[in-house]
Amino acid sequence: MKRLLQEGWWDRHVWSVSIFVTTVLAIVATVYSLSQGITDVFPHLFYIPIVLAAYWNPRRAILFSLFSGFLYLVFVALFTYVTLGPEPVINAGIRTLVFVWVAAVIAYLSGKVRAEQLRYQGIYDSSPAGICLIRLSSRTIQDANPRFAAMLGYSREELVDRPFHGISSNGSALSSFFSRLMEGSTVTESEMQLRARDGSILSVLVSSGRLAGDLAIFTAIDNTRQKETEELLRVTNEKLQAIIEFLPDATFVIDSEKRVIAWNRAIEEMTGVRKEEILGMGDFAYAVPFYGEKRPILIDLIGEEHREMESRYEKIERRGETTYAEVCVPSVYHGRGAYLYVKASSLYDASGKRIGAIESVRDITDQKRAEAEIRQHNRELSIMNEIIGATTSVQTLGDILRMAAMKTVDLFGFSMALVFLVDQRSGRTELKFHTGLPDRLRGSLTTPDATWEPLQRVLSEGVPLFGVPCRSSPLLADAGIHSSTLIPLTAESRVLGAICLGSTRMRSFPADEQVILESIGKAIGAAVNRALLQQELETAYQRSNLYLDIMAHDINNVNTAALGYAEILAEIGEGKNRDFAQRMEILVRQSVEIIKNVSTIRRIQEGGAVIRPVDLHHIITAEIGHFPSATVHYPGTSVRVLADDLLPEIFANLIGNAFKFGGPKVEIWINIREDGEKVEVEVTDTGPGIADDLKPHIFHRFQRGPSKKSGRGLGLYITRMLVEHYGGEIRAGDRVPGQPGQGAAIRFALHRAA
Repeated sequence: MKRLLQEGWWDRHVWSVSIFVTTVLAIVATVYSLSQGITDVFPHLFYIPIVLAAYWNPRRAILFSLFSGFLYLVFVALFTYVTLGPEPVINAGIRTLVFVWVAAVIAYLSGKVRAEQLRYQGIYDSSPAGICLIRLSSRTIQDANPRFAAMLGYSREELVDRPFHGISSNGSALSSFFSRLMEGSTVTESEMQLRARDGSILSVLVSSGRLAGDLAIFTAIDNTRQKETEELLRVTNEKLQAIIEFLPDATFVIDSEKRVIAWNRAIEEMTGVRKEEILGMGDFAYAVPFYGEKRPILIDLIGEEHREMESRYEKIERRGETTYAEVCVPSVYHGRGAYLYVKASSLYDASGKRIGAIESVRDITDQKRAEAEIRQHNRELSIMNEIIGATTSVQTLGDILRMAAMKTVDLFGFSMALVFLVDQRSGRTELKFHTGLPDRLRGSLTTPDATWEPLQRVLSEGVPLFGVPCRSSPLLADAGIHSSTLIPLTAESRVLGAICLGSTRMRSFPADEQVILESIGKAIGAAVNRALLQQELETAYQRSNLYLDIMAHDINNVNTAALGYAEILAEIGEGKNRDFAQRMEILVRQSVEIIKNVSTIRRIQEGGAVIRPVDLHHIITAEIGHFPSATVHYPGTSVRVLADDLLPEIFANLIGNAFKFGGPKVEIWINIREDGEKVEVEVTDTGPGIADDLKPHIFHRFQRGPSKKSGRGLGLYITRMLVEHYGGEIRAGDRVPGQPGQGAAIRFALHRAA
């Protein structure tokens, strides 16, 4: 029996046992009472099992009441019908109906109670919050729902009768908690820490209240994750604050109420306002350190149109939720001022709600200065390019001075310009160009007095003078010029002259303009120097041509006479005299050839000859005719090539070299082959050939062959110059490939005429 009770047998069968016992007692009492003639009291004993049955099992309550009523009716009929007649039986039938009615009412009400009980039990068991019942007198747990047990890692059975302080980590605060419950107070949303089975601590949000009797309900919601999230948010916020604090750009943050919630070190340094003085302040307080008054600034223009405020910024630009602008603020850095680049953006929470804004301010003063310097340099370069372009677009010295002076006057707004040059031979100063002078002075204009001190100082020292009064210069004073600027024209450390720029009013020049004007003086000086050198070169070239023409003419006359006398001596002389005459004839002919080659090179370098279609066959046959003693094989051609009057020199040199080095018995072949737009010409011979080590250099200037018959090395050089002048190329090879001693082969290409 004890074992059954320990296993909960009584808890499972208490209702059925109670109904059975009370039913048996009611039957025994009924039988005993009826046997003694008592019929009024004992029927009420059947109400006890009927009520118990209706409450325990509402579905079978009516059947049980009918069964109980039937037993009662049978017993009454057996014991009273003979002695008392039908009246007790009728009364027993009525009581049987009452039994059924009572059972039906009790079953209905029990069903309702059980439904509510099941509903509340379901809420209790399936609640996401942990719930337990506590006996206040012993402070022990009487019951716990699955969630409460799962939170702590226990089974529900293990928690029953467990002291509450065994799962709590609140210590002394627990006594105050139970005291409030004993007084009937309700505890709502109080934080408490519970110790789980594994020793971990849970942070819970507790609500508790006293129930009837000695019980209290305890509800706990695990907010450990919430606490962790709050801690994470706190750490993240601290990190964010630290990031903002140490950003290199001055930065502040406002909330949705426009109160300052962040103010970093960089903005403290920029404005001189410490964060303790401004955090939490609203009503545009963040504008005061910048502009000295409370008013909307860039951070307040996010997503809004405010024309008046926008006009106070430069280059304002919007990209989505971010606004960019540039502004000059004189008050920052303790009044030193700075040019600032400002960027403002909205801040949103995870749900997309706007919670504030952030503004970053960057000092771009150095950048602006650099940009200004770049613009200044670009202006200088632009001016210099215009001056240089003006001086290089013309050729003569007069045009250079005119263009440079007029361009300088236009670019700087001067009223007048005079350009002086120093004659390098006599040292005399001469006025070479002027512009802007009144018409009344032009007719009588002469070179100003060389003793004018400012001009002499510039020419002698090579230093510029700015804003020079013109009272001491009669010419400038008479022209209405009040101040002048004198810039030396220098080149290669020499002062070539000066440019005088005049204004009808007194004028000052910033340092950057002074630098530009000095650079202009150097640019004009370089252009003047080039023009003077060009003049000298042209003069020298003309003189050299004159000398060359005289030499060529006179030497040719002498050579012609000498050649005639040499031929006569060779005919009438005998023995050694004949040999000497023949050698003299050869030397004279070499002199004639040298003069001819020099003249040819000169014609090539001078250019001027027109490239045109030339009959190649006519050129070749004409040159072959100049060598009657040579054996030349030429099949002929009808092709025309692009060349000029110097084309015969190519064939004269090639045929002449082959005949000279190969001797009277040499054979020469000239072959022509058309290759698309090109014409390949090949001149081969049976002479001694060209050594492999000489082939790459044979067409160079003054390159001579190893033979005693080698000339001055100009023939093949001239040939290469002419071929390249016609747009072709030339190369040396062997008549028989790989055998230089079997004769030479010169191949070159010309362009075919259409």
